[in-house]
Amino acid sequence: MSKSILIRFHIIILIFLLANSCAKIGRPSGGPRDKEPPVVVETVPPYGGTGYSGYKVEITLNEYVALDNINDNLLVSPPSKKKPKVWIRGKTVIAEFEEDFKDSTTYLLNFQDAIKDLNEGNILEDYSFVFSTGDVLDSLSVTGNVFLADNLEVPEKVFVLMHRVLADSAVKKQMPDYIALIDRFGYYRLNNVRPGKYRLYALEDADNNKTYNLETEAFAFLNEPIYVTADSNWIPVVKDTVTIIKAPPVKTTKKLTPKINPKDTIPLTGKNKLMLYTEAPTARFLQSSERKLKNKLEYVLSLPPDTMEFEFRIPDADSNSYLIERGIQRDTLIVWLTDSALYNQNQVTTILRYPATDTAKVVETKTDTVQLRYVPPKATKSSVIKKPVSLQITNNIPGGLTKPGQQIMFKAETPLREPDTSMIKLVDIIKKDTLKVPFVFRKDSITSTKYYFDFDILPDKKYFFEADSGAFTELLRRMLRLNRYKDFPEVCRYIQQTCFHY
Repeated sequence: MSKSILIRFHIIILIFLLANSCAKIGRPSGGPRDKEPPVVVETVPPYGGTGYSGYKVEITLNEYVALDNINDNLLVSPPSKKKPKVWIRGKTVIAEFEEDFKDSTTYLLNFQDAIKDLNEGNILEDYSFVFSTGDVLDSLSVTGNVFLADNLEVPEKVFVLMHRVLADSAVKKQMPDYIALIDRFGYYRLNNVRPGKYRLYALEDADNNKTYNLETEAFAFLNEPIYVTADSNWIPVVKDTVTIIKAPPVKTTKKLTPKINPKDTIPLTGKNKLMLYTEAPTARFLQSSERKLKNKLEYVLSLPPDTMEFEFRIPDADSNSYLIERGIQRDTLIVWLTDSALYNQNQVTTILRYPATDTAKVVETKTDTVQLRYVPPKATKSSVIKKPVSLQITNNIPGGLTKPGQQIMFKAETPLREPDTSMIKLVDIIKKDTLKVPFVFRKDSITSTKYYFDFDILPDKKYFFEADSGAFTELLRRMLRLNRYKDFPEVCRYIQQTCFHY
């Protein structure tokens, strides 16, 4: 009997152990993190294919992907007036063209860095796809660099355009036959070009229509046409990189593996250099009007009005309900709305009178109705319940260190009242004693948002500046909400630490 009980006891223990081990289900580790970019596995038409007669391009990858700012990143050469529609279906990127492809033409789709994998965001860097609608795939290239003419620096975003039509008017009236975007070093490369004679241009393209139709757009051109021949045959560029290998310590045998930083790319030099310039405007017009703040309206003319009018008014509003400031050449007009009944409106209707050039190139005074809408920033979770915002004051002496002859300046985003000097103290620190220093505030001659702080700054001296709450107030009747020192982030930070000194 005892033996039977012992056997049953062992069986029960065995069952319990088995059940307990089965219940312990661990979470899978998921394996190493994916660091590889997506890989193209199939395309329609085939990469480098000829005789294509379809209307869309399909690029299938080995994993699910996402598109990053595809409308700006995708560059099609030759460009069309209507951009292709691009979307994702499964693991396939589809670009559908609304205009028919040109006959016997090589097309290049440069996605730049727009394609990345869905999970980890690994980028398929500088991906381009090429095919031809004819029997031949063009394979020549044109290279060069673009610089700013006035300082030889590299512009931020400039297109290089190439036209078969050699007339000077082609760049103003027609889409280019080839287009490329310069890199961060100003280098460009037009690939898959057909042999022939071309005009070469560079364009800032402010209105994104690939034609030079605005005087304000930066522009460049070569004086003579270029000849594209087999001497500049298309060869893929292998990006060189600068590799810095630090010498190992003396007492070590560990092998060092050089790390390559893709950002340390050696700038490339091309054959055709273009100098970008902005043509001096000759026509008079209202160049811009905007309302970045709800109480600030800004208008800019293409040229100074000289002796002609540049006037502003708001219908049915008292002139005391706004403050007008003008630029030094009177071509800029800033209006500060002081009446809440005005600046709380989503849209403000304004009347301007300014010199304008008509179609017959005659300059006359134009009366224009301009409506400016204020779009507040989108609310976030942190901004739903927010504390009152203090008036932010900035200065031009980071760290409190001044230079000989420098004028100390305090600046706000909105106009300031003249600072209350009874709430401000400036002392010369001499060991343990202090000596008061006389000072004055001087308003900027152009704008009320700036005040200069004038006093005799002597070498080898340290000065301590103290401003009580209310010393600086907003002209638009919003009191500065500050506690002494503690809530004075932009001014008292350096006052407490280093003061003013050479």
